[in-house]
Parts: sequence; structure tokens; C-alpha cells
Amino acid sequence: MAASSRRSFYLTIRDIRNSPIGSKVNLIAKAIEIGVPRKSGGSDYFLTLKLVDETEPTPGFSVNIFEDNLEKLPRIKFPGDIISLQCVELNVYGGDFFCTFKRRISSFALFDGKAGGDLTPYQTSLTRRFLASNADEKLVLQLRALSLRHQQEVFKTLLLCNIESDKQLDIVCKVLDVYKTSTNDWIVLVWDGTDSPVLLQNDLDMEAKSPIRPELYDLPREVLHALPKMGSIVEIFVDKVFEGIYLLKGGGHWVKFYNIIFNIRSGVWRGVVQSPSKVRIVCAANSDVLHRKRIYEDRLASYEYSPLSSICNPPLTDSVLSGYSTLRASLTHPEVVHVFRSIVRVIASYPWRAGDLCSPNGRYRVRLTLEDPTARIHAYIYEEDGENFFGGYPAQDVLTRKMNMLLGMGDGAADCSTKRNPPWISCCLMSFFIDSNNPLKSRRYRIFGTTMIG
Repeated sequence: MAASSRRSFYLTIRDIRNSPIGSKVNLIAKAIEIGVPRKSGGSDYFLTLKLVDETEPTPGFSVNIFEDNLEKLPRIKFPGDIISLQCVELNVYGGDFFCTFKRRISSFALFDGKAGGDLTPYQTSLTRRFLASNADEKLVLQLRALSLRHQQEVFKTLLLCNIESDKQLDIVCKVLDVYKTSTNDWIVLVWDGTDSPVLLQNDLDMEAKSPIRPELYDLPREVLHALPKMGSIVEIFVDKVFEGIYLLKGGGHWVKFYNIIFNIRSGVWRGVVQSPSKVRIVCAANSDVLHRKRIYEDRLASYEYSPLSSICNPPLTDSVLSGYSTLRASLTHPEVVHVFRSIVRVIASYPWRAGDLCSPNGRYRVRLTLEDPTARIHAYIYEEDGENFFGGYPAQDVLTRKMNMLLGMGDGAADCSTKRNPPWISCCLMSFFIDSNNPLKSRRYRIFGTTMIG
């Protein structure tokens, strides 16, 4: 079948640019740049992609995709994956052509962009069903073979938000610091502006014993104050014989790690250098680096220091302070004593059963383990703060339901083996110390001015 007849259902980017403004077109292309999902001026969420095909081999054609729910937007696994778009509208603004995906009439499908990948889509639109065409498979194969000048690095590396456990992965990231352990091995702190996935243990008694990584905040104060405000910091454990460690000392480099294994220890992601692992320093103008910088800059401008996955979830709580900060910003704050508001998840509670939340004198005393993508802390709820948080002293079945909601076990699911997905909550926190001779080491947190809704 000739390429022109295969293309009869889909237009090339060049043909779309020559179409009348307002036309409804079908398009299949590589997604070379992926924006950060944002809230529109109304109630929708939108995502901007830049696409290329054989007629436009440089990333310049934009598609704006609108949906009423963040989960309905395309979740592209890798830059270079292929998107099929049906019934999108051609628009122009300031001389720049772009297409708009309208959820009531448009549909999409995402395909693996790597050679040899599956030819069935790994995600399709939910609002309007995607209708496959006879041309899809052949055009996917054609686009996979497309040679692009700027493809050398950008198609091959994962963001930290997409890492998976027990797989050899390549990542581009920034080295924030390197330090030696007591066993003379090295730990490299890396970051790329995104949030690593949240994976929780089902056993709440074990989760309550998980570490809060205090060693990260024993670093020199000048290092701590230079840490970025948002995005997960992941530790990569490096054997003392790894030659590449000498490239990394001092931090500040953007690097590419090859063949790193990631796993989870006590609920915290870590990377491990293996024998086939390599590292290369990449320049600041590298396309992967620029992509990660844009993500971070967009987050700073758009989300008021909120976790990426929280922007479609209304907080379960009401709190008295305005504005948001991250847990890392508090841990690196120049003053030990301060107050702030943060969006966090409750990953553990000690105790966690409703009947154990009060001391023998009948007053609340609970230690919550809070986590956002930047850090993990213990925070205490005492007496009047507990009354405010839980809405007084409700009946045990009501309190059980509240704890189940808080810990992500579902309404009425008291079994600690239940798969958990804690909601994001907005809470006010106060940092204080219990030893005036060592305020930093004796720092504690308590929750105040926060009330559960429902």
C-alpha cells in the first residue's frame, strides 16, 4: 500500500498547517516534548505536547489536550512514544499553528515508540472512545523508524516519576551531593524535578516503624539550603570501586546513569549501581536536561508547591493557614521554630486503631508519619489539637471510618492488609525543639489548626 493512501485517514503535520483554520483533522505523530499537566482557567486540566513526523522533523507543532479530570489526560511513558489523535481542531495564535483536543469530540491512543514494541495502544481516551483505523499499525511502524536529529538522548531516559522496581533503567538527573557512608561506600543524591512514585506497605504496624531518612538532613547547612524546593531526592548507592564516582564529587552536574537498578527499602526509593552501570556528564543544553528544567520551572509557576499527583484531589482537611510549603523547605528552614502549611499524605499512624488513639486519661496522643515527594517526618497530635482534628471525641465506629479514610484503606475497610492509597491532606504544622542545647537535632513537629472534613 502506498504511503499516500495509508495517510488518507491521517494528515501529516505539513498538510495540517495548510488546512483551513477550524478544520477537524486526524493526526499521528511522535510526542517529542511533554509538558506538565496544568489546571486551566476554568474547571478543566490541560496538557501540551509537541509533535513531529516525517514532514516536520523538529519539535514545533503543539497540541493542547483538555480533559475534566487529570487521570483522563494522556500519560506518555517516554518522549518519542506515538500518539494518534482523531478529530482535533486546527487553530492559530500569534502566527503559530496548533491543534486543540476537545474531550467531547476528540479521542486519542498512545503507542510504544520503540522498535519491536507492541502495536496495540497502551492508553486510549476515556471520554470519547478511540476508533482504530486500518492505517494505525503501518504508520506506527513508519514513525518508529523515523530518524530524528534531536532523538539521540531524549528518547532513552526515564523521569524519576516513572521509575519501576527491579529493572535496569537509564536516567538523566542532577547530582545534588555525594557523601561517604560508614562502610566507605558512596551515596549520590539525585533529582530531576519530578516526584518519585508512592508505594506503601500494607502492614500498618510495620509502616509505623519505617525510617524518616534523618541522615539526609545531617548534610552541611549550605548544601541543605541549596536543595530545590520541589521534587523527590533519590539516593543512589555506589560501590567504592565504581570508577564513575570521581565524576560526581562536588555535585551540581547533570548526568546520565546507565543500567541503574531501583528498588524500595522501607518504603523509600533507592538506586543501586551494578557491574554494567555507567555514568556520563551531560551538558546543560542537552534536550533531556532542558526538558527537566522546564518541568521544574512549570511546577514552581503553577502548583504552589503541591505534589504533582495532588492537583486533582480535593484535600480531606481544612486548615487555618494560607499558602503552601514543602516538608523539605521546613527541614532546611533557617529557623527551627516556625509554622507552615503543607500538602501531605499520612503513610502511617502510631497507634492507628481508633480505640488506641487516646491515652488512659482520655485525651488524644497520636504520632502520624507524613510524607510529600520531598521528605518524610513524624508529626504529633495532642489533646485539643486532636479534638479539632477529629471533630471532638466521636463514637468509635465514626473514628474508625475517619482513620480508614486518612490512611487510604477505604470507608469501612479496617483490615490492615487492604491495599492503601492515602488521600492528600492540607495540614498546618509547627516545628519546635525539646533540647535548647541542640535545637536542630531535637526538632519535633505537631499538627494544629487542622480539621478533617467528613
